[in-house]
Parts: sequence; C-alpha cells; structure tokens
Amino acid sequence: MIVLASSVTLLPILTASTPPSTFLEQGFQFLYDFQFEDAKTNFSRWQQLFPDDPVGPAAEAAGYLFEEFNRLGILEVHFFTRRSSVGPAKKQVPDPARRSRFNDAVRRARQIANKRLETNPNDADALFAMALAAGQEADYQALIEKRTLASLVSAKQATTWSRRLLAVDPSYYDAYLASGSEKYIIGSLIPPVRWLVGLSAKAPNAGKK
Repeated sequence: MIVLASSVTLLPILTASTPPSTFLEQGFQFLYDFQFEDAKTNFSRWQQLFPDDPVGPAAEAAGYLFEEFNRLGILEVHFFTRRSSVGPAKKQVPDPARRSRFNDAVRRARQIANKRLETNPNDADALFAMALAAGQEADYQALIEKRTLASLVSAKQATTWSRRLLAVDPSYYDAYLASGSEKYIIGSLIPPVRWLVGLSAKAPNAGKK
C-alpha cells in the first residue's frame, strides 16, 4: 500500500557495524527519503541475514513500487495535488524490467509467508507480508495500470489479511495500513461506481458461490 513520510533527516549509508535489526527499518527510511538504491541495498542485506522472513521480499517490492511511482510522477500527481482519482486517467507505461522484479518480489514474499502459515496460521510477520503484498499489488494495478476492478480485488485481500493479523496481534499497528488501499481506491471512484461497489459489499451472499 502507499505509505508516504516526509523527512529532512538524511540517514548515513549503513556499514558493516550497523546492527542487522535496523536494516529493514532504515531501508524504509531511505525509501521515504527517495534514496532508492540505499533502500534496496538494506532490503537485500536483510534478506541475506533472514531468508525465511517474508517481510524482506515484501519490502523489496515496496522499493520497486516507490521507484516506479517516482519515475512516473505518480507521487506528485496523487499526493501533492488535489487530484485523487484512480479512474479513467491516462494509463501509465510501466518499466518492464522493474515490473518483473516487483512481481517476483511479491511472489517470493507470498511463497515464504505461505510456508510459515502452514506451520503457524497465526504467524504475525507472515500475515503482515501477505497484507503488504496484496496492498502493493492494489496500488500498482490502480495507479500505474489503471485496472480499477482488479485493484479492488487485491485491496480487499489486503484488508482481509490485515484483519487476520490484528485479530492475532492488535498491537501490530502496521496492519492498519493495509486497509488504507481499499478505502483510498473506493473513495476515488466516481459516485455511481462507488455506490455499486458498496452495494456489492453489503450483499449477504457477496463473494459466495
């Protein structure tokens, strides 16, 4: 999902003496400061140290997503202007190589998370990785590919995973970010479509066969 943070503090490049537990956190800080290469370096280091942590590749996917948003000017258009629609605006042209890396990182995050969930269905980090992966897919589909309906499906999946996570660990506050994708996408639809989406969500047999 889309998470923006403004910061005037530039973090130093990490060295071998940096505690491993900070690689992931500082990677996101680099990401928010638009230092994409430094962010990817930290996410890579985290995955090397903790290959069984699904949040690592999910964070890597976030790096590719933010980098593509920056290249296409999406951050400025959607968050620093009054425009917020994900509807029929001009479709963006994604970078094929970055899209491939993004999809691969999402796939690896889900693969590791699913493996952990088979052993422990209440694995908080695995649940978060699933929510993060689905939320980022929703953002990519909505803001880059302009596939609104597909993005709604992904956003609803993110919300479902985040609710499962909060049921397991109410203090896992990052889980609240996942539901933001669905609310943002629905809120950006034109009123008639928004009404139909809301009506479908309220239907007693919605989603059942």
